[in-house]
Amino acid sequence: MKRYILLALLLVTFKTYGQYCDASGPSCSVAANGWISSVEVVPSANNFINNSGCGDGSFGAPGYSDYTAMVAEIDMSDAPQIFVSGAGYAEMTCVVYIDMNQNESFEDLGEMFLLVGHGLTGYTGVLTPSLDMVEGTTRMRIRYFDALLGLDPLGLLPCGTSSYGEVEDYTVNITGALVNTTPDCAQNPVPADLAVDICNSGDSLKFEAPDADLLPLFAPTGYIISLWTDNGTIDYLIEDSNIADVLAFDPGVELTPNETYFWQVKPYNLVDTNLTCDTWSFTTSSKPNPSPQITIDGIVSDSLGICVEIDNQLGVYDINGTDLTGATYLWSENEPNEDPISDLNINNPINSIAVADVTYDIAILVTDDIGCAGVDTVKVTTKPRANVGNIITTSTQICENDITDLYLDGADGDSFEWLYSNNGTNYTTTADFDTAHTTMPITQDVYYLAIASLNGCADSAEVLITKLDLPLQPSVIASMTEFCSVEDSVELTTNWPGPGTLEWNNVDTTIGASLWVSETGIYNVKGIGVNGCVSVSADVTITKIETPDQPTITQHSNSDYSANSNGTNYLWYRNDTLIFTSNDTNFVAPENGDYYVVAENGGCLSEPSDVFQVNLATNIGENGLLLIDLVNLYPNPNNGSFYIELSQEVDLKVYDLNGRHIMTKQLFKGKNTVELNINSGTYIVEYSVIGSPRAFDRLIVH
Repeated sequence: MKRYILLALLLVTFKTYGQYCDASGPSCSVAANGWISSVEVVPSANNFINNSGCGDGSFGAPGYSDYTAMVAEIDMSDAPQIFVSGAGYAEMTCVVYIDMNQNESFEDLGEMFLLVGHGLTGYTGVLTPSLDMVEGTTRMRIRYFDALLGLDPLGLLPCGTSSYGEVEDYTVNITGALVNTTPDCAQNPVPADLAVDICNSGDSLKFEAPDADLLPLFAPTGYIISLWTDNGTIDYLIEDSNIADVLAFDPGVELTPNETYFWQVKPYNLVDTNLTCDTWSFTTSSKPNPSPQITIDGIVSDSLGICVEIDNQLGVYDINGTDLTGATYLWSENEPNEDPISDLNINNPINSIAVADVTYDIAILVTDDIGCAGVDTVKVTTKPRANVGNIITTSTQICENDITDLYLDGADGDSFEWLYSNNGTNYTTTADFDTAHTTMPITQDVYYLAIASLNGCADSAEVLITKLDLPLQPSVIASMTEFCSVEDSVELTTNWPGPGTLEWNNVDTTIGASLWVSETGIYNVKGIGVNGCVSVSADVTITKIETPDQPTITQHSNSDYSANSNGTNYLWYRNDTLIFTSNDTNFVAPENGDYYVVAENGGCLSEPSDVFQVNLATNIGENGLLLIDLVNLYPNPNNGSFYIELSQEVDLKVYDLNGRHIMTKQLFKGKNTVELNINSGTYIVEYSVIGSPRAFDRLIVH
């Protein structure tokens, strides 16, 4: 081992360094503020720089010492170590600067070395040449200062000012400048050069780094790799891919069988890339290689969860579609609680596992007859299952078109779903996602399936709802749908073959094949079969009409009468012949005779009123004249405006030929003017005086 010693020489034998920046040394004292006690470069003889003080005050700084008269011979190619000891605080920082390019500055790239260590135990670091190092004599500076004080805790400023500590300058003669920085080529390729029958699965291309005894700066910091075929034309699969500092590379592609491939690795470092390294070749096997894929219940993933207490199916297939029959399979970890097995049967069930939150690592290794292997692994973690509980329903036998409520008792899960099927297969969702469900109207036997899920692990329960047939629909026959209140009731009968019982609705609810109805209402009948299912007949509306009271008659004059009853229409009879019908209670008798009236309501007739006699015989008026002789109406015909001259007061009424009342007016003795706004036609004018017979005129309006 070489050693490089700091030698004390006369200062006058070396050039001066007046152009370097001031050391700006900090304050120091042997007792309190910290100082450098020794400096050693290893390899070296057992010689140290021993200082007995804090500095000689050069550059006007009390904490600076000029030891440039001492020289160390240093071969930088051996990566020598430097050790600095001192007295001071635990938080002291120690930085070494070497002016390697001899430009009287410490601030160029690669000229600062931050030592590591402790203020009480010393500091150390490795010295390496800079890229622009010039061999020969130059200056080395050591700064030892309190890192907690000042603005330069890392010592990035070789001329900075520190609060406490010491700065020392030395002279060093450096050799071992970098001459050739190109890294050596990689070694020992796998596949080896000219190798034959290499597996086609695209396994990693592997190699080794150059000799380990090279200077670290000369060693590769990374590699560039290429892979290609050359069948007259170079076809790159990978071209100049930077794989950093790893020593293996997976092309990530399936290689073609019986094909020759070429590959090259070009190491590089911070300075250069080696472009002259050898190219290696290999030829793939003519036989396809296995590339297995593990599945759990047909699902492919590197990490799968399975539900406890369910048999899951473990399988394997070849992702290249290769027939794996006859290959050798080795499960490195297969079924829980069982030893690994070698098995030609691809499908191996995973046993039901009752414990949740357990993880199993399962791996499969498949080899062919030339030893090419395919490997796949999967991590399987057990998960707890949901508990759907029991399906509770009021009945599992439901009459046709009825519904029933289904409930889950004791269910536990984070999601629920109800499904139904007519045959127990090919279930369809009901779109109901709760612990309760109301069935659709039952038209046939239906299976209902409840599924509870907990983090994807499901449990289910099934119930069969059986349809009960409805009995035939009964019919209702009514003797009439309307009846008068003076009658008792209407009989309703039904036609129903049964078997079972009949039950009528409404207030007259009874059981039987017929029903007497005495009130207005909507009636139907239920046919109740022996299985309890019900068919209902069509509705029948029965209306009870109130019969009017017997009218009473009030006379207002010889011809004017009125009826008192609760009817909606009135039928007036003379000598038992119907002569007039009206909804008005008033009546004017047109001639002498025996009269009575019948009140009518919705076709229901009251008892006839008492018979009353009308006598319209002409009476003698005042002065022995007939009443009609006392009246003079003119002009007649007219246009609805005319005059009536009277010898006494008279009540005037005007009717059309249909008996409709047009006008009533009281006329006075003398000349009276009458204005009528009526259509052309013939009208009847009636004159009456209370206590006297009526008289009539014919009025013609043009």
